[in-house]
Amino acid sequence: MDFMEIAMDPSGTHALQSLIDKLNTNKNEIIIKEILNKEENILKLAFNSNGTHILQKIIDLSDENNRTIINKCILENFSNLCLDPNGICVVNIFKIIKFYKNF
Repeated sequence: MDFMEIAMDPSGTHALQSLIDKLNTNKNEIIIKEILNKEENILKLAFNSNGTHILQKIIDLSDENNRTIINKCILENFSNLCLDPNGICVVNIFKIIKFYKNF
């Protein structure tokens, strides 16, 4: 299993959320950043009922500089995410809007 499979699995998402909570080394943050450096992975998580929790957790724990790609992807797909029943649970929209002051 890879990160994306675990993130979208009902049981795996809980374990992965706990693991992400414990991340404190740059190496682990770099691994997650590399995975979420692909728009397709961000969207897979955003539209998945389990994956959205992983994405929210990463957004909550990342500083603004590390969320640039995620925020951009969410804003570019905002309408579709809002209209989808599994879409991102409108991921802490105030954090995203705050990041993009010219929204």
